[in-house]
Amino acid sequence: MYTTQQIVRLCGVFLSVFSSVHSLAEAPTLDKEGFCVITIAPTNPKVYVEQKTIDANLSPFDKHVMRIGSTKQTISSTELCEEFNDALVSKDAYFMTDYRDHDGIGFGYNVFHTQNGHQIVVKTTSNTHLESGEDMADKSLTGMVLSGTGPYVGIVGDYQSKEQVNWKKEQIKSVRQVLRLKMPKQPE
Repeated sequence: MYTTQQIVRLCGVFLSVFSSVHSLAEAPTLDKEGFCVITIAPTNPKVYVEQKTIDANLSPFDKHVMRIGSTKQTISSTELCEEFNDALVSKDAYFMTDYRDHDGIGFGYNVFHTQNGHQIVVKTTSNTHLESGEDMADKSLTGMVLSGTGPYVGIVGDYQSKEQVNWKKEQIKSVRQVLRLKMPKQPE
């Protein structure tokens, strides 16, 4: 027989485990426009693969750092909507940025890889800003789905991401990623 205190502890452990599992993967939903909305859990790790920098001294007062780089993200338990019968397993990002310290802009491509061996390509732009005294810069990224391979040829959609980054220390903390996908109707 358990005491009340033991039951409360057990329930707390269960709720903690349940909320952790729930935060790992949200079920995809259909929005009112018919897009499959996929939320990628922020617990999926994203790491720098490669990064090359060029210091551009435009004047004594205006120093820019231009970067070319790539990141890789393993994605776990992220199902697509039923119509696709597939799941996201990873994402490669290829980008170019122009920063003053951590403030600046970027553009590039994200390539999502699926469990069934297909790809979904997204063209992205980003804006990054570091608040005074902070160690991580806030980065907002938006993108447009260009197309994909296999059953994803012709797919349309958009992508939004918020993260915190410190490119000098090669740190990335994902805050939120949402991918919306839809197959256009075929002419009859």
